[in-house]
Amino acid sequence: MKKIIVAFLICFVLAYTACSGDGENNVIRYSKTDIADFKIYIGSSQGGKEYVFPLDQNGSADSAKSVALSGYMSSAYNANLYNDFKAEFNDGMLTYTDSTGYTKIVSTYEFKGDSLFIFKTGGVPRFVAVGSMDSLYRTRYISRYWDSQREKDTVRVHTDVQTLDKVLQYAGYSGLQDMKDISDTVMWCNVKYVFNK
Repeated sequence: MKKIIVAFLICFVLAYTACSGDGENNVIRYSKTDIADFKIYIGSSQGGKEYVFPLDQNGSADSAKSVALSGYMSSAYNANLYNDFKAEFNDGMLTYTDSTGYTKIVSTYEFKGDSLFIFKTGGVPRFVAVGSMDSLYRTRYISRYWDSQREKDTVRVHTDVQTLDKVLQYAGYSGLQDMKDISDTVMWCNVKYVFNK
């Protein structure tokens, strides 16, 4: 009887291993938030100057950047925005759980260029992330500046990568030379949320 049970278990394990080896099978989850390109420019009598973030004991400015980003752009920045993100590739299908953790789609998927799409009901493509089956990321583009036309401190989330020139333009400056007052400030960050195996 023991031999029959052992033989059955061996066959079961071999069959399971053979089936699970067909096609790809990997799960990608939130890994880290990259805020390396967070920039702040402050006015001076010589024009706008880049603020240099202080380094921690490890020689990194990431801690200071994280605190500043959370403080100055808290309405648009959320370090935990994609903590519930999950993409599970399995035998030609993708199980995608969005950033809220509530929406789950199981469907076929497609990479168009470097962008991953999953297909909702009716074959409608939905953007998931950028990258490959091994590593994906999403980006959130944020800026903050004084809008002189509306006389309002403004925090914006954008659809494209932010640069010094763009943010200066939003704030009504033709260049750094126009930032002559110490209260003149522009800042932006292209926050990258990284997902890995």
